Amino acid sequence: MWKVTYSKNIDSSEPSGWEGHLNQRNNDNVTVKAIVVKENDKINTSINSFDEGRAEDGKITVLHPFSDDFYLGPKPSKGTVVSVVWEHNDQTYTDIVQIR
Repeated sequence: MWKVTYSKNIDSSEPSGWEGHLNQRNNDNVTVKAIVVKENDKINTSINSFDEGRAEDGKITVLHPFSDDFYLGPKPSKGTVVSVVWEHNDQTYTDIVQIR
């Protein structure tokens, strides 16, 4: 249901590092409640508020199907875990994606 990718930030106007991207792979009408990134069992990033549209830095968030950037920092280590908490039909789900 989710695709998590990381890419090296090449925009010289932003801090250097790697960006994390989350994209929904289907068109189901779901609501993402949180994205949590853990490295070595420690929370690195936790986001629980998403507004659709273009941010000041030019990043675009789309709510249906969901698409957002969620991370800017060092290259993620092997074993980094991204948890996506989402709702559909009044049910809450957590999907876990492990970075290899």
